[in-house]
Amino acid sequence: GPAAESAGTRGPVAVLGMACRFPGAETPEAFWELLVSGRDTVTAVPEYRWQGLAGWHGRDSASGDPGLFGSFLPEPADFDAACFGLDDDEARATDPQARIFLELAHEALERSGYAGPRRTGRRIGVFAAVGDSGYREILAAATDGDLAAHPGALTGNLPNLIAARLSQALDLDGPALAV
Repeated sequence: GPAAESAGTRGPVAVLGMACRFPGAETPEAFWELLVSGRDTVTAVPEYRWQGLAGWHGRDSASGDPGLFGSFLPEPADFDAACFGLDDDEARATDPQARIFLELAHEALERSGYAGPRRTGRRIGVFAAVGDSGYREILAAATDGDLAAHPGALTGNLPNLIAARLSQALDLDGPALAV
């Protein structure tokens, strides 16, 4: 950018690996095909999104149908908690967007052919665009507070820690910023 140019630090930028999750597309190639085809991914809210959330948004999970629609990722699949140094309870207490972020960062590194950043001598930074999802409150309601009280629920649900968690898991030594 202009600030970097004026500081004399302008250098090349390369995208070495890419990963994504979108409704109807789990890879960059599938996402491109989705865009090219113009396929619509809007569906009714999946039932798994309502489990344990009776009364949310005016819906009684036993009998009501709010007629809400949207585009949704599939129900979260198995998450390799050990790969990121998490135990099973901590993984379940972690916001799904944080789990997906960890998985996608790992996948992007794999797709780039990069063997692993374990202290390369170069500073590698993590910059994450993230927002609060309210998952900890949903988790508390769905589990009577059991998992929301897990110590990992705090670090797994603060949006500003998502980049730091990845940096720690991958032993990176550059800046870790959530925006």
